[in-house]
Amino acid sequence: KGEIYSDYRKENKYYYLGGSVISLLIVIFVIGGILSKYRLDTTLYALAKERDNAEHANRAKSSFLAVMSHEIRTPMNAVLGLATSLLEGPLTEDQRKSLQTIHESGDNLLEILNDILDYSKLEAGDLTFEEISFTPSEIVESTIDIIGQRATAHGLTLNVIYDPDVPAALRGDVGRLRQVLLNLVSNAVKFTPSGGVTVSCRCVSKDEKQAIVEWAIVDTGIGIAPERLDRLFNDF
Repeated sequence: KGEIYSDYRKENKYYYLGGSVISLLIVIFVIGGILSKYRLDTTLYALAKERDNAEHANRAKSSFLAVMSHEIRTPMNAVLGLATSLLEGPLTEDQRKSLQTIHESGDNLLEILNDILDYSKLEAGDLTFEEISFTPSEIVESTIDIIGQRATAHGLTLNVIYDPDVPAALRGDVGRLRQVLLNLVSNAVKFTPSGGVTVSCRCVSKDEKQAIVEWAIVDTGIGIAPERLDRLFNDF
């Protein structure tokens, strides 16, 4: 009987020891899990804080760019207006060339400022579209008037193809539409060494409530290499 109890006590001792070890391992795993979750939560919190700081800095940068580009446009428009007035008066050939250079450089700078303003608004989420009445033909005419002198100075011809089916009046963001056309025509003139640039406007479809109008710019310049077409709408 004593031997039986002795063996029983030994077995219980092993069971208790094994149970203690298992319990200790469970406690270690639980503590390890808690510490891992704490480290994960801490890391996630730090990443979220860095993300918030980066977004705040990005918004501040976008706001600064928007304000600065808007403020610089005002004196730049005054410079362009004065240069235009001087070009209409009597000038020597050298004076006219100098003023044309000033006017062209001012136009280029104004385009850059407009692009910066729109880009900063896009980043800040503040870009909105206007809806005002406008005449499509006047958009084309004003674009040709602005770029005409530059094209002539490059020895290029500016052609216009206008579809008579285009509605006489539309509603939309005329300012941004004019800006897009100016950028495209200006870029075409810049990279066309000879020949000409054609601006076309056609009505794709229309009904009583809306119309789809397509503006296209075609030039005799170098074009874009096929392997670079996929980068056309990416940052550069």
